[in-house]
Amino acid sequence: MKKLLYFFLLLVSVGAMAQETILTQTIRGEIRDADSKMTIPGAMIVITSMDPMVKTISDFDGHFKFENVPVGRHNIRFTSIGYETKEIPNVLLNAGKETFMTIDLQEEYLERDEVVISVNEKGDTKNENATVSAREFSVEETKRYPGTFNDPARMASAFAGVASDPSGNNDIVVRGNSPKGVLWRIEGIESPNPNHFANDGATGGPISILNSNILANSDFFTSAFPAEYGNAYSGVFDISLRKGNQEKQQYALQVSTMGLDASAEGPINKESRSSYIANYRYSTLSLLDNVGLVNFDGVPKYQDAAFKLHIPTDKMGTFTLFGVGGISGIASSYTNEAEDTTYSKGDYRTGMGIAGINNTYFINNKTFIKTTLAVTATGSTGEDNYLEEGSKDKYYLEYRENIRNYALRSKVVLNHKFSAKSTLSGGVFYDQLYYDLDLGVFKDDAKEFQTVLKNDGNTGLSRGFVNWKYKPAKNLVATTGLHYTYFHLNESQALEPRLGVKWNFHAKNIERAIYRCTSFQTL
Repeated sequence: MKKLLYFFLLLVSVGAMAQETILTQTIRGEIRDADSKMTIPGAMIVITSMDPMVKTISDFDGHFKFENVPVGRHNIRFTSIGYETKEIPNVLLNAGKETFMTIDLQEEYLERDEVVISVNEKGDTKNENATVSAREFSVEETKRYPGTFNDPARMASAFAGVASDPSGNNDIVVRGNSPKGVLWRIEGIESPNPNHFANDGATGGPISILNSNILANSDFFTSAFPAEYGNAYSGVFDISLRKGNQEKQQYALQVSTMGLDASAEGPINKESRSSYIANYRYSTLSLLDNVGLVNFDGVPKYQDAAFKLHIPTDKMGTFTLFGVGGISGIASSYTNEAEDTTYSKGDYRTGMGIAGINNTYFINNKTFIKTTLAVTATGSTGEDNYLEEGSKDKYYLEYRENIRNYALRSKVVLNHKFSAKSTLSGGVFYDQLYYDLDLGVFKDDAKEFQTVLKNDGNTGLSRGFVNWKYKPAKNLVATTGLHYTYFHLNESQALEPRLGVKWNFHAKNIERAIYRCTSFQTL
């Protein structure tokens, strides 16, 4: 009887300890108008997955906060008077880091006096001008899809109309178009290929430089781009970096097959709600090679980093400073150990970087202007050397490349929301492009090494767009606009009219594209 009593007390104590060790964390965020980007005070936020449900209301600045929420996946509903209800399922809350959400609500279009609330299905985008063939993806999705290695491009290969590269790179084929037609944008500015070991001119590579620890929810387009996007014909990745924690310091250290990952984030000034976030990754194979645990020819080595500073001001709008970059390299050789002879040696290195500053200034509660200045760089160097016939230590140069591309990029966009039915946006882009190209190969017929390409210079790329979003009825939205491109090097130009229509014609919100204009070019 005593043993039974002791066993019962043990179960009770273990249960009490389990109750005491339930892990909790904080969910915070910001509610904004999808078109004007003004914050929405008084919005209702409900965690529907908890029993009982937990509610809160956004403050005067549109911010909300839930404390002591059990870790795991939660469903969260966002509602506000005059706006469509939005529900986000499966929000992952980790024990080691607070979750911050930026939610854009679409203003409700009312045909009658009654208010009808509808739920936005999965697939809505951050860019409210997108109608079809576009979807938003979260950082958490890049972790859940099998075989993605937290890579947005590999995750996108699971979408309809998108095929992956069978060779193992993360190049994607969108609706049969070349991978070279994919456009990458980071924080609204055109970016070089953000992948390690990338070939010049490609848009993919074996390992992504983009780190999921610093990414925010982003958009992926497979066609029917809004007028804001140009200089692409296949697909668009519009990548956003998240803001750092505005209330407390947080640090994380992670070790995986991809690398040793360290990140830090926190407030710069709590009163102004300014924050920072930074991340650095060093490849695992490099670490193992440095300590002598791996020993094979051609160890791929890479490292990358990213940061974002978010600085709101009272009179000059909100500034963000951001940067993403990475370097990679592999030195390989072919050695016959039996003959103690190295027949070939190769060395290949790549790098890319983007750094810039954004300013978002609200002229009034319906109009804002966003200005971006950035510098981008990408390059690759490599050479292959082969052992001369009959020699033991003399090599000849078979191949050499030294390619550098730089760009100074600028962008100004003006957005005005007339009403819940109508929003107009327009902007201009200018990129000053610099290039330095050097390429040579060994010619067997001439028995000598020859330079086949050597050139340097600069040119400009000018673009402009105007986009009008119109909602004539509650279940119907149309976007129309123009995108113009002028390439200064050969004086070629392209005018691309855009028209997209989305009609939710029954309760399941099936979306159908009615029409999309193709581009018209003049040389």
